[in-house]
Amino acid sequence: MIPYVLHLPQPGTVDLPETEKRYLTFITETQLLDASLWERFVRVFKTKADADDRGWRGEYWGKMMRGACLVYRCTEDARLYALLRETVLSLLAAADEDGRLSTYDRARECTGWDLWCRKYVLTGMLHFCDICPDAALRERILDGMERHLDRLIERVGPGKDQTEITETSD
Repeated sequence: MIPYVLHLPQPGTVDLPETEKRYLTFITETQLLDASLWERFVRVFKTKADADDRGWRGEYWGKMMRGACLVYRCTEDARLYALLRETVLSLLAAADEDGRLSTYDRARECTGWDLWCRKYVLTGMLHFCDICPDAALRERILDGMERHLDRLIERVGPGKDQTEITETSD
């Protein structure tokens, strides 16, 4: 059996009808280019905003990044790329000393929605890597992702002293 593989179009290869182009322009102008929104997404990692109520604010950055990268593939908007690059660097800088990127404090990590939020960080970073032409930056992102995953591997999984993966979410 041949596995199904999804290949996303490379930036600059998408030719959309005018209506869809207007939709992407609207989304880009009204939401994706709002730097304050991206700053708020990163702030929840810096402040561990989900710890007290076991929330899922940490999902927003990765979900928005995934969508923004798909929009960039269609528009090649240089302003959008610059903002995405900036927020990726900002999120990498928000990592704990050991590379952990979480909106939960250590006492409450791997509860609530923490694992899901951390997964969306990885999803967003991977989508950005796919559009990033800068090999050195891609390497820096992949290094950050590896450190982030190493922290999860230390905490979650069979035989770990910490948490079984089936017990990491509600």
